[in-house]
Amino acid sequence: MKKITVGLFIFLLTLQGARGTDLAWLEQYVRQRLEPQTTNEALGTCGFSAQLELRRHWRELPPELQSAALNLLQEPKRQTSTVSPSGHFVLHYDTTGYNAVPLADVSGNGVPDYVDSAAVYLDHAWQVEIDSLGFAPPPAANGNPVTTYPIYFTNYYSLYGSTTPNEEIAALPGNNYTSYIELNNDFYSRHFYTTGLAALKVTAAHEFNHAIQLGYNFRIEGNSYPDIFFMEMTSTWLEDYVYDEVNDYVQYLSAYLPTIDGRAFNAWDGNSEYANSLYLHMLAERYNPQIVPEVWRQINHEPALNALNTVLKKHGSTFADSHNRYAVWVYFTGTRAVPGKYFPEAADYPLISIFYTKNKLNESLPQLSMRHVESYVQTGYTWRAKVSSNSSAGRLTHITALPQVPAPVAFNSWQLFYQNADQPIVVVETNPLTKSIDQLSYTVELSPVTPGPNLVKTSSTRNKVVFYNVPSQAKIQIFTVNGQLVTRLQNQSGEVQHLSWDLTDRLGQKVATGIYVYYIRMNQRDIVGKFAVVR
Repeated sequence: MKKITVGLFIFLLTLQGARGTDLAWLEQYVRQRLEPQTTNEALGTCGFSAQLELRRHWRELPPELQSAALNLLQEPKRQTSTVSPSGHFVLHYDTTGYNAVPLADVSGNGVPDYVDSAAVYLDHAWQVEIDSLGFAPPPAANGNPVTTYPIYFTNYYSLYGSTTPNEEIAALPGNNYTSYIELNNDFYSRHFYTTGLAALKVTAAHEFNHAIQLGYNFRIEGNSYPDIFFMEMTSTWLEDYVYDEVNDYVQYLSAYLPTIDGRAFNAWDGNSEYANSLYLHMLAERYNPQIVPEVWRQINHEPALNALNTVLKKHGSTFADSHNRYAVWVYFTGTRAVPGKYFPEAADYPLISIFYTKNKLNESLPQLSMRHVESYVQTGYTWRAKVSSNSSAGRLTHITALPQVPAPVAFNSWQLFYQNADQPIVVVETNPLTKSIDQLSYTVELSPVTPGPNLVKTSSTRNKVVFYNVPSQAKIQIFTVNGQLVTRLQNQSGEVQHLSWDLTDRLGQKVATGIYVYYIRMNQRDIVGKFAVVR
């Protein structure tokens, strides 16, 4: 088996983005890992990049740091250990020295309460993530599910924890690894958004899922790791799913939602990948939580973005449509939150920023990004709009005063919407591609309400007239040419719909051949027309 500890891939909850080859920063990283109490700065670094740079450049560090740097790349050793109640975890800890855990032992069982608590939290994470949701257990060196998983407590100061791949597993196809987890030894640092046992809970759930993910073909393409954004999205979503009462993930939203427009869905910048766990909150609400491990099973066969699309197709959607729906959901946060709809905790989230220049709709749309632009149309009318573009992959929808948001349409297709209040609409454009969409042109115009076909020749397959683009609450009356009322129709939904008339009168009798007049009453506008029925 291939040992990769020195070339490790370490997932730090406070990931802050790669800094490249910067020896001064690398020296600071090592010193702060070793002597965190000597600085007031948090470890705002990308753990993955830091460890790779440490491996490549440790010989260039000051001599007194070189051996210490190598120690950071080795599996820890601790003074003693205990097994969790379920037997799934072995927890290694120190009772004295730099990495010592709090020693309080109220239960009197000889194990510090902090370690006992971690054991319970980890067992619960196993029960939820594996037994309930259906994730596979982390893999052992022989390719079988692990029987006991190693946990170490480390003085990380401002880092929550890490999961480190250890050995590549030859018995499994793809890139799969054994691993170990290091958890912060006390969570007392003022740098933590969440502290104490609450922080220990969410870190246990988060890091344990990273250990699970390393058995789902950790994809490596050259010097890039295309699924790493989704790994953090999933682990952060699971923090809240396993321990809903903590809400540590909210810390990432203040820097994310106000600037979400233009950000790539797969961004890996130290904040977006955590905040973007909101997308999985949406999937869990719209479908069920099991859709997340379903995507991970598909990741065994293809990258995360492709896997999302494959799984969503099985559920009657696509990633393109889901991405646009996500753009709608993130609009309804803060003071825009709608009780009982969208994110359950949306009222606690910050608002996204809206563009107010209509010309923004015609600008290039960056890869995997969204855009919200405020605009105005006249109240009481049905409108149709489309984005003309060199690609039909993009999606368009409109947020109006109506409670229902229309399903997204592809670029170069018309979308119908109705505005029933004197307030702005929000135009939502999204790009599901890994390249930009250029040459956009947004058009909006009045959409006529028309029946079809205008000449109805009845047959075994055609026995109705369809009124297209009928606004919410609009009423349709159909008369003979002599003014006799034949029937009434009404769109009682909250959105634009097509209404069908089955060519029968109010008593259910088939109407005769002839000319019929329709009268459509809408807010602030009426339409009169006619059509013919031939039997």
